[in-house]
Amino acid sequence: AIAYFQKHAQQQNSPATFVVWWHDKKIFDAQSTSGVWAALTEELITEKKRMEKNDPQAYQNRLVARTMTNAEFEAWYRLNK
Repeated sequence: AIAYFQKHAQQQNSPATFVVWWHDKKIFDAQSTSGVWAALTEELITEKKRMEKNDPQAYQNRLVARTMTNAEFEAWYRLNK
């Protein structure tokens, strides 16, 4: 996604510009990305499987964190380490 953004964004002067692209779904515009979404999804699935196998504790933390904000997870983590 970042490589696509760097290639196609006219303004790249701040990280916020990438965030705007992400939120506006410009990065996944089917007419212009030709498979970016699929490639990112495949990478994510591969990483989750690797984590589940090689670092089960990090994988469990990830499962817990997906329903929390960062601050909520950090508080939970401090209580449960």
